[in-house]
Amino acid sequence: MRKCSNKKCGKTYPLNDINFYKNKHNKCGYDYLCKKCRRMASNEYWDRRREGEKKQREAIPDKENVEMRRCKGCQQEFQLTHKYFYKRGSGFQYTCIECVLKLNKQKRKQEYRIMKLGTENVGLVKKSIKKYKVVVGEKYKHYKKMNGRGKWAGKTRVRDCTVIQDTEEFITVQYEDYKNCILKVDIMLGLDRLEKAE
Repeated sequence: MRKCSNKKCGKTYPLNDINFYKNKHNKCGYDYLCKKCRRMASNEYWDRRREGEKKQREAIPDKENVEMRRCKGCQQEFQLTHKYFYKRGSGFQYTCIECVLKLNKQKRKQEYRIMKLGTENVGLVKKSIKKYKVVVGEKYKHYKKMNGRGKWAGKTRVRDCTVIQDTEEFITVQYEDYKNCILKVDIMLGLDRLEKAE
């Protein structure tokens, strides 16, 4: 028999799986709270946590005192809140959420394409990617081999663009109507090509 350690309950139950959850950290192998009290405590904890997260998301800062931060990726200014930046330690990251998600997607694509090349070529491709540089602010012609179905399948599309960012893994370009990230590994594989516009 065991007495539930919750002061509000304090009932005594037989020590078995029906009345107590297992807990390998306790000597007897069972929890100190009865199942009913443990469920109530767990529900209260998660309710408090959800409520706190909801308040944090809905908290609208005072417009006069709100701090602004320029994203390192897209160079746009956003309010320094959970809506636009992920938390990092006691502060926030320097790249906005949208850019972080885009970068993670680009990294996964790059890793997959390098993996498809085979282990022998991986080192060579990675070295070539680091060496490949373009001039930021210059105008280029972007040649892209189109995959999939439709009228562009198997053809090469050419578009004028301006390079706005050059990192170790990708190049960000600006077309007339939108921005795009070109993976350097795609350039190494011949799926994309950048040539200086005359």
